[in-house]
Amino acid sequence: MGVTTAFRKYQELVRKAEDLDSLDCALCRITQDVGCDYYAVSHHIDWGSGLPQAFRLINYPDPWIDFYDRNGFVGRDFVHRASGRTQNPFLWREAAELIEYSTYDERFLDLARRHGIYDGFTVPSNVPGEFLGSCTFATAPGHPLDEDGLILARLIAPEVFAAARRLVGLTEVMACINSPLLTARQRECLLWMMAGKTDWETGIILSIAEETVRRHISDAGKRLGAQSRPLLAFLACRSGVISYPEVPFGSYTRNRV
Repeated sequence: MGVTTAFRKYQELVRKAEDLDSLDCALCRITQDVGCDYYAVSHHIDWGSGLPQAFRLINYPDPWIDFYDRNGFVGRDFVHRASGRTQNPFLWREAAELIEYSTYDERFLDLARRHGIYDGFTVPSNVPGEFLGSCTFATAPGHPLDEDGLILARLIAPEVFAAARRLVGLTEVMACINSPLLTARQRECLLWMMAGKTDWETGIILSIAEETVRRHISDAGKRLGAQSRPLLAFLACRSGVISYPEVPFGSYTRNRV
């Protein structure tokens, strides 16, 4: 079966999943076809926190899962740390190109291998306003990653994560959060506010009156349900209306003609 045919087959399968159990079953079949032994599709959170709309589908060996959770490796796991630095899929051995990889990470990987997890391939899934997450396929010792299988893994991973989001209700939650869109001018004023500019400075930058800036920010607050400017900045990023890289950094000088 070709990669495209396999992708279409599994795309339909995961989109038809009616609950996490059926998606889990689909993942078992997908993992075999990509030439791997294990999968881990999850948000990167402390699983003792009981946060709503978070999910984890995983078939790693139970002793490793227990050891991992008991020792609080979330946040320290080099795979999770690397996932937070990119949207591009990566082999575990490429993680050192994304993060500061230390002897601690070498020991962590050695521990995983002792528990039967040898090598892996991770596809980050970082949706604005949500917990960071990823979809990983891994192999047991003596079972190298299959290059053709990784092509299928790369294609199907976003579909799997999207299905999980749908099944736990995140799609509807984010739709509600994202519904009060801001106007272009409201976004501009909000961006400069978040960059630390006063209303007067923002007015100079945008060539509008200080009172107009104040009104745009006030209207943005009403649309996002924020009663204060700090809360407005938080909700704008939380909802994905504004992303951190958009916020101007450093001083601003108007172009002179």
